Amino acid sequence: MHYRISAAAALAALLLAAPVLHAEAEKTAPAPAKDLEDIPKSPADEKAREGIETWTWSSDGPGQIVLVSTVKPKDQAENRVLKIDYLGTRGDKVSAKCPTDLFLAEKGMLTCQIYSAEKAPPKIAFSICTGDKFVWQECEPIDLKEGWNEVKVDLGAKKWKSAASGWKHEAELQGLNDVRAVHLLVYNGRSAGLLYVDGLQLERDEKFAAKCKDLVKKLGEEKFEDRENAEKELVAAGRPAMEYLRDAAEHAEPEVAQRAKRVMDKIDHPKPAENAPTADAGAKPKVENTKAGENADPNAKPKEEAPKAAPMAPDTKATKRKAKKEEKEKEKEKEKAMEAEKSNEAEKSKEAVKSKDDAKSQE
Repeated sequence: MHYRISAAAALAALLLAAPVLHAEAEKTAPAPAKDLEDIPKSPADEKAREGIETWTWSSDGPGQIVLVSTVKPKDQAENRVLKIDYLGTRGDKVSAKCPTDLFLAEKGMLTCQIYSAEKAPPKIAFSICTGDKFVWQECEPIDLKEGWNEVKVDLGAKKWKSAASGWKHEAELQGLNDVRAVHLLVYNGRSAGLLYVDGLQLERDEKFAAKCKDLVKKLGEEKFEDRENAEKELVAAGRPAMEYLRDAAEHAEPEVAQRAKRVMDKIDHPKPAENAPTADAGAKPKVENTKAGENADPNAKPKEEAPKAAPMAPDTKATKRKAKKEEKEKEKEKEKAMEAEKSNEAEKSKEAVKSKDDAKSQE
C-alpha cells in the first residue's frame, strides 16, 4: 500500500523540525570570531616582539580545519600577532606549521604569549621537526587559561616525545643544529575558537649566530680572497645560515646581495662532491656467518651457477697485421745480415789480392 503526503503536510513537518535542526546547528557551529579591538594589549616584552609568529604559517596537513593569519591589534599598530582560527575536528587536535632553518641552543628556551577568550581554552603543545627527515619531537601539553598566558618550554629538558622514545615524554631534543619546522598544536577536539600568539621566540645558538653574522659582513670585504672564503664558509654552514643570509640578499651593495643569493642557491641545491665514490664503491663483499645448512630453508631450490662468459674471440685482422709486420721486420734483418756478409767477403777478397801483389813484388 502506498501513502501520499500532501505538500501542506510536508511543510508542516518541516516547520516543526526547524527548531531542532537550528539547535543542532548551534552546537556544531564555531564560536563567533572576536574582533582584534577586543583583545587586551599583549604583555610580551618589546624586545621579544616580532618573533617567528610573523613568519609564514599554514595549516598542517589535509583535513585540518584551522585558519592561520598574521594580524595587527588596533591599540598596537606596530605589533603583529599570529591568529589561529580553529574549528571542530574528528581527531583530537589541529596543527599550524612554520617552516624554519634554525640552529637552536641546547639549553635554550621557547617562549611566547598566547591569548584565548574562552573560559576553558584547549591545551596546546609545540613540536620541533629536525633534519632532512623532519623528525617529529613534541613537548608536553600546556594548559591555558582565559586571557593572556605566558608560555615557557625548556628545549634542554628530557620531556620530549618522539618515535625513538616510544612516544613517551622522556627524551631530549635531537638535531637542534638543523631545525626545519615548528608546529603549534591545539588539542581542541570538537571545539572551536581563536588563539592569538605574540613574541614567539626560540633561543638560538650564540656561537653559531655570531659566526654567521661575521661571515655575512665579510661578503663585503675589500679583499677578493676574504669575500670568497666567507662565501665558502657560509655554504658549509648549511641551512641554519639561511636565517642570516635573507637580509643580506636585500643588501644595498650589489655584490653582497649577489653573493648572499648565490650562497642560498648553493645551500638549496647542493651539488654532489666531485669524484665522490658511489654507494657500492669500496664495499666489502657480504660474508655469511651461518654454517652450511644452518637456518637454511629446506624447500629452497639450490642456486644455479651463472654461466661462465665465453672467451672473447681474437681479432683476426689485427693478428694478421701484426704477423705481417713481424715478417717484414725479419726480412729486413735478413737483408741487413746478407749485406753485411757480402761486404765482409769483398773486404776479404781485397785483402787476399793485396797480399798476393805484395808477395810478387818481393820476388
